[in-house]
Amino acid sequence: MSWLDLHMHSVESMDGEYPPEQVVSIAYQAGVTVMAICDHDNTSGVGQGIMTAKEFGINCIPGVELDVRFEGRNFHILGYGIDPQQKDLLEFCDQVKRNKIQTGQTRMKKMHEMGLFFDDREVLKISKQGHVIVADIIDIALEDDRNKNNPMLEKCRTSAMPGVDFYWNYCAKPESPGFIAEGNLPAEEGIRCIKAAGGVPILAHPGINMGKNEEMFGKLVEVGIEGVEAFCSYHQNKEDVFYQELAKKYGILVTQGSDFHGKLKPQIKAGSIESGLEDEICKNLYKKLGW
Repeated sequence: MSWLDLHMHSVESMDGEYPPEQVVSIAYQAGVTVMAICDHDNTSGVGQGIMTAKEFGINCIPGVELDVRFEGRNFHILGYGIDPQQKDLLEFCDQVKRNKIQTGQTRMKKMHEMGLFFDDREVLKISKQGHVIVADIIDIALEDDRNKNNPMLEKCRTSAMPGVDFYWNYCAKPESPGFIAEGNLPAEEGIRCIKAAGGVPILAHPGINMGKNEEMFGKLVEVGIEGVEAFCSYHQNKEDVFYQELAKKYGILVTQGSDFHGKLKPQIKAGSIESGLEDEICKNLYKKLGW
């Protein structure tokens, strides 16, 4: 286990489980001493997270995770050291959330077209504020007997995180049958808003969004990415090394994080990602933040 976890989610994310103060408590119990709560397109949990962290003797870096698009793909950009009340950042987050709620109907229609059976009303009942995520649909679809022999759901039935697995297998890439743009705004705008809020933009878990695509990585650096989450729950060692080398080549930061959510990703534990470079990662990030 590691004392550094720079990617955790609270209930303020549409896919998180625990309130910010409980996320901090979970991190403390895992031995984490430096953390960041980075909720999807939402900064409302930052203040409570920081306040609770002080009580536990933990340094909680104010963060956010923006859902963006770039060259037709969906990406996530972490922002560290942000002012959670900065106007441009809040407007960006609000627009993304509005867009995502509107695309809920599109997502359900798309997955019906893929051959999945589920009751839209049941999906909406378990969604948060009408924001339908793939995991909501899969949870309901797995309970529907009409999907009993659907090969797309075969692995989901034995998976610890069926919705997440289905998303990465069938919805994540532009060529995937279940892909939709998710209502994300341009990466350039997300990066601008993070910087306007005094933050450092970091590309999250790139291995699952674009694989080993150095050309696209370089383009993201050109538009303002200042670091990469080389160490995460979704990378194998070869991907850790690949992105470390790219970070060195392009002169940007390396970070690490678990992407802890709670029940959506139950096998991902706080502090579960070790790099062996924690001191260096923390020092370089603090320096970049001017701390």
